[in-house]
Amino acid sequence: MNRFAYYMSGYAFRAFSGISKARITIHGKEKIPEGSLIFTANHFTRIETVFLPYHIHELTKKPVWSLAAAELFQGGLKGILEAMGAVSTRDPQRDFLIVKSLLAGTAECIIFPEGMMVKNKKITRDGEFRLYQDGEVQRPHTGAAILALTTEFYRERLRRMKTINPVEFKRLIDQYELSFPEKILEQQTFIVPVNITYYPVRAKENVLSRLALTMMENPSQRVMDELLTEGTMLFSGVDVDIRIGESIAIKDYFFNSFVESDVTSRRRVDFSNRLSSHHVMKAAAQDIMNRYMKSVYEMTTLNYDHIFASILKYYVGNDGIDEYDFRCRAYLATFSCSMSLYCNFHRSLYENQIHILTNDRFHRYEDFLSLALETGIVEMRENRLFKDNTRFDSPSAFHTVRVDNPVSVIANEVEPLSRLQAHLADIAAKTPSEIAQLMLYRIEDKQYNQYINDFNNFACPVNLLDKNIEAVWSANSSSGNTTSGKCKDKDLFIDNMADKKGCDEKGQNELSETSGNTRHGKIEVKENIHHGKIETKENTYRGKIETKADEVGDNNLDGRLQDGRLQDGRLQDGRLQDGRLQDGRLHDKSDNNRIDHGNRSKIESANKNALLVINSSNEKVEIDNENHISFINRYPTARSRMAVYNNGRPRLLKSDSGDTGVLLIHDYLSTPGELVSFAAYLQKNGYTVYMPRLPGHGTSPANLLETTFEQWIESVEEGLVLLRTLCRKKIVGGLGVGALTGFALQSRVKDIDGFFMVSPPSRIKDYSSGFLVPGGLWQQMIKRARHPSAGKDMFIEYAIEGSESDSVGFRYTSHPASGLRQVEMLMNMIEAGVKEKHDKQGEQKQIRLDVPVLVIQSRKNPFVDPDGTKKLFDMMPASVKEYYLFDFDRHTILTGKGSQRVYGAVSEFIASIL
Repeated sequence: MNRFAYYMSGYAFRAFSGISKARITIHGKEKIPEGSLIFTANHFTRIETVFLPYHIHELTKKPVWSLAAAELFQGGLKGILEAMGAVSTRDPQRDFLIVKSLLAGTAECIIFPEGMMVKNKKITRDGEFRLYQDGEVQRPHTGAAILALTTEFYRERLRRMKTINPVEFKRLIDQYELSFPEKILEQQTFIVPVNITYYPVRAKENVLSRLALTMMENPSQRVMDELLTEGTMLFSGVDVDIRIGESIAIKDYFFNSFVESDVTSRRRVDFSNRLSSHHVMKAAAQDIMNRYMKSVYEMTTLNYDHIFASILKYYVGNDGIDEYDFRCRAYLATFSCSMSLYCNFHRSLYENQIHILTNDRFHRYEDFLSLALETGIVEMRENRLFKDNTRFDSPSAFHTVRVDNPVSVIANEVEPLSRLQAHLADIAAKTPSEIAQLMLYRIEDKQYNQYINDFNNFACPVNLLDKNIEAVWSANSSSGNTTSGKCKDKDLFIDNMADKKGCDEKGQNELSETSGNTRHGKIEVKENIHHGKIETKENTYRGKIETKADEVGDNNLDGRLQDGRLQDGRLQDGRLQDGRLQDGRLHDKSDNNRIDHGNRSKIESANKNALLVINSSNEKVEIDNENHISFINRYPTARSRMAVYNNGRPRLLKSDSGDTGVLLIHDYLSTPGELVSFAAYLQKNGYTVYMPRLPGHGTSPANLLETTFEQWIESVEEGLVLLRTLCRKKIVGGLGVGALTGFALQSRVKDIDGFFMVSPPSRIKDYSSGFLVPGGLWQQMIKRARHPSAGKDMFIEYAIEGSESDSVGFRYTSHPASGLRQVEMLMNMIEAGVKEKHDKQGEQKQIRLDVPVLVIQSRKNPFVDPDGTKKLFDMMPASVKEYYLFDFDRHTILTGKGSQRVYGAVSEFIASIL
C-alpha cells in the first residue's frame, strides 16, 4: 500500500463529499474495540467500496484494506486501486497480505461476505442465508471468518513459541515483519459487523447516467442500472445509515484440543500448511459467518419504504385496498414497531407519524406511491390500489432489478427481521373494520399515555417537592407499584375516555360519578376528600369504572409520606409533614410554626425543590424558577392531584345517535375539563365529541417549556383521525388558541365539514397587558423568549378573578415566556396562510377555508381584543362565514352565566351545515 497515495485519496473523497448530497450517519462508534479488526458489511452498491473504508479510517485512524473484483485490476486503474488499499480477489498473496497487516496492527480490513453486490437484496430462504443471482443459489462466504481465525492463530502461536521455541518465535516475527511483538501479543482479533441502509432507494436519470449516454456507445443494462441507482444516491440525496454491531471475539474459538495441538507444535508452521485442526477451524468459520451475517442484517434501519412495501407484499385481496386504509396500516406499523419490536429505526420514524394520515407533508407516502405506480407494481382505480402479485412472486433479472422492480427489492431487505415480518403480515391480514377499530384504540391510548407521562413528570408532587425522593406517590394501593421517580402503571390514574357518561361540569375538585366501558378493566374507586384516600380494585379486562367522592374522613393509612419520602407506597392524610408542606402551607420542622415571607432562605429552598422534575429519560432536572410554585402548592393532597388529572386528561364522549363528530379544542393554559359542560351539551344533542389535550397543559406550567405549537397541531390532527373512525362528518372548533390550532388544521386536511372559533386572538398584541406582564416588560420578555438561550425559564403570572373566576382550577396562573413565543409563532403561521404567503421554496402555504365558518367573540373580553378577532374574521378566505358578538365581560364564554346562549349559536350553526 502506497501510504501517500492512500491519504491523498482520502482528501479527494472528502472533497467529493462536499459535492455529493448523500447524508451519512454512523451509529455505534463506541462498539469498535481495540485490536486487529475485520469489518464485515452488506453489499448493495459499488460506492460502498469507497466511502466505507474512508469512514472506518476516520474512526480507527488506520489504513483500511478492502477486496475488489479482479476484473477492475487492469491498466492504469490497477495502480490506483492498489495505492488506495484494494486487494484483488484473485491475488495469490491476498490472504497473507491481509493477515500480515492485521497481525502487525498496521491496517484494518473490510470484507463483503456476500462475495458480490446483492442488488435484489434477497438474502434468506427457509431461515438460512442464501444468495440468488439469475437462478443460481450460493451461500455467503466464510473468508472473513477464516482470515480472523488465521490471524488469531498466529498471535496465539507467537505467545506459546516465545516460551517453548524461541527460534520459531523469531522466524515468525521476521516473516510477518512485526516491529513491536509485545504489543501484538496483548491484543485480540475481532470481527465487527456493519450494516449499510439507504433511504430512499430510487433509480432516476442523473448527471452520471447522462454523461454515460453521451460518452459511451450502447452502455449495457448492468452499467445503466448502476449509474441510475448509485448516481441518484450521490447527486439527488439519500440517507445512509451505517450501523456498527457488537464485535465477535475470535479468541473464544480456540478452546479446543486440536487447535491447542497446532498452536503448541514445535515444528515449523508456514502460512500455506494445512493444519490438523483444519476441520475444527472450518466448522468455527461457518459458525462465525452465521453470526456476523445475522448481526449485519438484523441491524437494517427500518424506514417507511420498508413498511409500505411489506404491507403491500402481504396484503391479500382481489378488490384492492383503499388508499386511506393502506396509510392507516402503515401508521399502525410505525406505532407498534416503535413500542415493541427490536428494530433500528430511520430518524423519521422517531417523529410523530400522524402526518401520514393528514397532509403527508414529508412526502413519505406520496414518494412511495409514485415509485409503485411508475414501475407497475400497483395501479390506481377510484382511490383503491390494485397490486400485481407477479411482481413479488416472480424473480426479476438480477442486474436490472433495482430499476425494474424496486418495491420488491425494498421488501426483500427486511425479510431477515423475522419478528417484524410477522407483525407486518398480521397488519396486512386485518379487515378494514379491524383496522378502523385499532386506529381508534391506538390514537386514544397514545394521547392518554402522553398525558400520563407528563402528569407523572410534572404534576406528581413527590417528583416536585423533594429532589431526594426515590419512590413516587401511588394512588393504586392494591398494586403498591413504585419506581424511581416515575409512576409506571397506566391504571394508576383512573380513566374512561371511550364512554364517559358523567363529567365534572363545574370544574370542582371532587371526582364525579362515572361509569362506562373501558379497556382498562372494571375498577371501583373511592376517594376521601379530606385525607386523599384512594382504593382501587380491578376485576375484569372489560367492564365499568365507578368513582365516588367520599366526604367522610378516614384516619387509616392508605399512604404515608414522611420526612419528604414515600413509605410503603402510601400517603398519610394527603399532607407532607416535618418541615415540608402541610395543608398547602410551609411549616418549620422545629416549632411547627408557619414560615413567614421573611424567612427567605427556607422559602427559596422549598421552591427550588418544588421545581425538580423527572424528564422522559428518567433523569432529575431542576427548573431554576419559582414563579409557578403557587400552582403546585394549590394541589398538595391526593384528592386535588386527582382533580388536576381529571381536568387535564383527553376525553371522548360518544353519541348513540347520528354520525357527526365535533373536535373540541381547549385554550392556551387551559384543559379539556374546562369544556366539559359544552361537550356534554353537544353529546346530548346527538354529536360525538373528542377533546384532545394540547401537550404541555393539564400538569404544571413547567411542562410548557418542553412543547411547541407544532406539537399542539399534531395533537389536534390525532383527534381528527380518531373522529374519522367513528363519524362520517366532522366539525372542528375551539376556544382561544385552541381555535387557532383548528384553523391551522384546515391547511392539512380536506374532510372537515364546518369550523367554529370562540374568542380567538389574531396577534400576540391582542392579549391584554394584564394577561402578559405589567408595562413595558412585555417586549423584553418576548425578546428573551425569542433568543435561543435566554428567557426560557422566565414565568409570567396573571390573576384569574372577577368574571373569569369560573376558570379557576382549569387554567395555569403562570406560564413561561417561551410558551407565549409558541403562541406567537402559531399566529404568524396562520397570518401567512390567510395572506397567501409562500415559503422559501415557493410552496404555497395558504390556508383555504372551503367550509362554513363561525366566529364568536365577547364584546368586553378582558384577555383578547375583540377588534383583533374581527380582523382575523375579515381576512379569512371563506365563502360562507358568520361573526357573532356577545355582550359578555369575560374571555371564557363557554362556561359560566349566559354560556347556554353561546351553546345555542354553535348548535344552530352545526345543524345548518348538516
